[in-house]
Amino acid sequence: MRSILAGSVLALLVLALWNTSLLSDPPEKPAEKADPYAVPDGSAQELVEYLIKLAKVKPANAEEGAKMRAALIKAADGILAADPDERQLSLAISAKSQALGNDLGKLARFAAELQKDGRGKFAREVRGFALLQKIQLVPLTRDNIRARATEIVDFLAEAPVNAGMDAALCQYAGRMAEVSGDEKFAAQTYRRLQEIFSKSADPRAAQIGKMMEGTVRRLELPGNTMTIEGNVLGGGPFNWSNYEGKVVAVDFFATWCGPCWKEIENLKMVYKKYHAKGFDVVGISLDRDLGTLEKFIKDKELPWSVVYGDKRPSPTPTYYGVTAIPQMILVGKDGKVITLNARGDRLVRELERLLGPVEEGSAGGAKG
Repeated sequence: MRSILAGSVLALLVLALWNTSLLSDPPEKPAEKADPYAVPDGSAQELVEYLIKLAKVKPANAEEGAKMRAALIKAADGILAADPDERQLSLAISAKSQALGNDLGKLARFAAELQKDGRGKFAREVRGFALLQKIQLVPLTRDNIRARATEIVDFLAEAPVNAGMDAALCQYAGRMAEVSGDEKFAAQTYRRLQEIFSKSADPRAAQIGKMMEGTVRRLELPGNTMTIEGNVLGGGPFNWSNYEGKVVAVDFFATWCGPCWKEIENLKMVYKKYHAKGFDVVGISLDRDLGTLEKFIKDKELPWSVVYGDKRPSPTPTYYGVTAIPQMILVGKDGKVITLNARGDRLVRELERLLGPVEEGSAGGAKG
């Protein structure tokens, strides 16, 4: 009797559960997450809106990164194939360029396609973007650095320049020319850049051209005399006659510049060795705060003179287009510039050539 009753109860429970499952709503399935890399069919504006949303997606891995690049290209091509306005066209070209970013060959072909389609302005933008990418992707060497700088300048000379991408390319070309070690080539490069940017209708680009006048002036210093304006801290106006017959290192520096600190420590050791033989140093500070500069000079115990302007930095750095510091210019006994790059071992070699070697343990005197 007990087993029959137990079996009946179990059957009723199973039936109740079965009926409950039929009568109640089934549990909701989680909504499937939309694939962010699925490019929709739509108008140019709809594809633009998709690109804007896609820009906020962060790929979790390399596979998703590849999907994102493919989606960018597909959406961009969809916009290009439609009848986009200039804003839509610009966004599409920018998106596709970014997606092709590491493939210089594909970027070149994309630019050629745009040129063929009568979109020369945008073709130039892609070519400029490719030059920026090339700087990151293709290593610079002693053998190719001059050609690379010239390639950029030739590109900038093709059409009116602006203060955006063209300004960035200008900066890279100038730095490449300077790093090449060929001061004559660097001067020629900056002179061309000055001419290109000075003619721009973009006021900001024209200002870049004006600033380059100083850079050209600096790069043409070797073999010529150098002008220094300002006052010697703790003294009167700077006067080159006080250094007549001496070899002088003109050090452009700032207290906030880490590499300048290291260079100053090296310079102090060189000064100690060669000062008695006719070597001196003139510091030119780019600091805005005079109090900070004066404390720095005291703390570092600089044994040479430092030039500053009238309540502001000396105009000399701007006059010579000095934007990267430390910058060390070496002036000979005749008052003419020997080299624009007299840092570290180069300075020691030049002083040995000009003043002769010094015996170990020899030391210089006080300020010149």
